[in-house]
Amino acid sequence: MHKKQNNKIIISSKFNIGEQVEHKLLGLTGVIIDIDPKYSLNNSSNAKKINKSLKKKPWYHIIIEDHNGYPMHIYLSETQLSWKIKEEYSEKTSLDKLSKIIKKQIKNNKTDN
Repeated sequence: MHKKQNNKIIISSKFNIGEQVEHKLLGLTGVIIDIDPKYSLNNSSNAKKINKSLKKKPWYHIIIEDHNGYPMHIYLSETQLSWKIKEEYSEKTSLDKLSKIIKKQIKNNKTDN
């Protein structure tokens, strides 16, 4: 859901920037680095294949580690994600560090304003 407040779009999303999540189908874990209020990759070849109602919901830019431990940027809908249970992924320390850094930056930006 999107709301306007003081000429800013307020996104009602299930997940937050800096939060660790899991891809429901692939089981890969990642950290949310940005949120789009709706699908915004209209130039991609997959844009026409995506359900219109799904396009109107939040989409997430996520850094994941593939099965070899390499970081990758992916773009997923809210329906493809679930919360990451911290105890299950203790070997993914780089994702833990990334999550902490992002959350710290967000906190610092809030205190600076």
